[in-house]
Amino acid sequence: MKVINFVYKFFFNFKNRSSKIKISKPVIINYRALNLAKKITLIVGKYSRIDGLLHCQKSEAKLIIGENCFVGGRTNIVSTSEILIGDNTLISHDCYIIDTDGHSMDAQLRRHDIPNRWKGFKDWGTVISSPISIGEDVWIGPHSIVLKGVNIGRGAVVAAGSVITKDVKSYTLVAGVPAKKIKELDRVS
Repeated sequence: MKVINFVYKFFFNFKNRSSKIKISKPVIINYRALNLAKKITLIVGKYSRIDGLLHCQKSEAKLIIGENCFVGGRTNIVSTSEILIGDNTLISHDCYIIDTDGHSMDAQLRRHDIPNRWKGFKDWGTVISSPISIGEDVWIGPHSIVLKGVNIGRGAVVAAGSVITKDVKSYTLVAGVPAKKIKELDRVS
């Protein structure tokens, strides 16, 4: 595997000194996969490969990915609060992991979102966000969605096309929309 040197040059020359960005070596990151606000924390552990898109959309957002992880192509991980992904976790292609609603539930407030974007800012004060935690050794199948405030326990498996709206216990297979427990899995020592 080839480590993309552009990534390291980008981070060493990163002008936003108020952000904490740590990319361990060796790591492969698709260099077009980063959308970073100011004052964020982005950490990617060694031996991880990121083919999906990483977004830290709001100041103070945290996105921490452990060692030996995989994020598949066209997967979007969007942090406005905090997303933690444990070691040895595999996230397939075309997944969506987001710790926010993205917009206010109040239609009157939503009317301002697009005009504000044209002016170069987003009012996050009207948007609900809640951290996501994905444990070690988790496997998330393709086309799955993980919504705000969810904890996925160690060794859990999320079947393809599932929507995770509630916590998933360790060593559990879940599937469906919304995802439900299918069975318990063998524990790894």
